[in-house]
Amino acid sequence: GIPAIVITLVLIINKDFYGNGSFSESHPYNNFCWIQDNTVLYISVVAYFFLVFFINTAMFITVLLKIHSVKTRTQKTSRFWKE
Repeated sequence: GIPAIVITLVLIINKDFYGNGSFSESHPYNNFCWIQDNTVLYISVVAYFFLVFFINTAMFITVLLKIHSVKTRTQKTSRFWKE
């Protein structure tokens, strides 16, 4: 869903940013829809990468904190029963 949001935002800003691209000039029938403006391409790709990276990092930190809290609670309970 998120890539569709990025595409929609680019199209809302300017429809001319998208156009036909090809892998090579020797194979003109392999056209595909691609972002033509290099600045928009880099912004959309890099922004999407950082969004995914930020969400993954946040989830990793959340899991680490939960594991640490469970470990701490287990150690406190263990000490209580030993005493």
